[in-house]
Amino acid sequence: MRRFSVAIPALIIGVCLYFVLMFGREAIAIFSSPIWGLENQAFARAVYGIGRVADLGPDGLMRLAAFLGALKLAVAVVFAL
Repeated sequence: MRRFSVAIPALIIGVCLYFVLMFGREAIAIFSSPIWGLENQAFARAVYGIGRVADLGPDGLMRLAAFLGALKLAVAVVFAL
């Protein structure tokens, strides 16, 4: 039983570090890109799909991509805390 009391916090910290690194890396890639991360095919497909449903124009797609980047950065910060 003692092993579980040590293993559970270690697993939680490991999962949090994974999300901090992955979401943080993706957010930095989005914000450092001149086209807000739309060179990534999976991210671009998600942005265009959401934009098609919301009937967004080109300016709206860029704002949506920036918003999703900010959302990923916020998730990374939450998991870091």
